[in-house]
Amino acid sequence: IVMGFDLGSDLDHPDTNGNRIPDAWETENFGAIGVDPDADPDNDGVSNFREFLFGTNPNSASSNRPSTTLAPESGGYRFVFPTLPGRVYQPQVSTDLTSWSSIGSSLPGDGNERSVLDTDPGQRKFYRILITPQ
Repeated sequence: IVMGFDLGSDLDHPDTNGNRIPDAWETENFGAIGVDPDADPDNDGVSNFREFLFGTNPNSASSNRPSTTLAPESGGYRFVFPTLPGRVYQPQVSTDLTSWSSIGSSLPGDGNERSVLDTDPGQRKFYRILITPQ
């Protein structure tokens, strides 16, 4: 499973320094804005920007990365993933890691798991979720 991210604009959550992370999240987690989005202060292998998208704590290596599942089901494969409020999730599939197709429509996050059913399971596939701030 591959997780992909859409770096779309986030007009409802100001990012005055242009580092792709909302000022409010930076202030809540670091006490100031202007953090390096590529830095990894807790050394867990996840950048500050990805910690923001995942909703995990950038200062704690024990905060868990989101987990996904893919399981066979009658009629295809069920792709299940966690969501957070304030994010929009678009599951996608590819057979070559170059061209991607959406599975269903985009789903608003609400803090619960969401899922989509891929009804065309006939060949090797890769899955990803584009996460966009709402």
